[in-house]
Amino acid sequence: MAVPLTVLGVLGATVAEEFEVLAPERAAALDLARERFLRETPNERKLRALLTALGLAAALALLGWFALSPAAPTMAFRVNARAGRTHDPYCGASRVKSLVASRNR
Repeated sequence: MAVPLTVLGVLGATVAEEFEVLAPERAAALDLARERFLRETPNERKLRALLTALGLAAALALLGWFALSPAAPTMAFRVNARAGRTHDPYCGASRVKSLVASRNR
């Protein structure tokens, strides 16, 4: 085999050597996985796939519910005698306004 000239060539040669060294272990792991797969009945595989799909759907639904539910404002206040909340946009105010904060109960 020719001597690699680039960094990626050296990396590829090193990986190939490691694959050669670990070939018996990889073959044993593949045989074990094949044996476990064939030992399981098709109904058990279908049940596992169904439960995995249901769990994933429930997790995505919960994530979507948290992501899409509006956050409750944590503070209410009054600006120029108008009620406001922390989520209301007041960034475009042209002049300084007084701000009085109070807790809602």
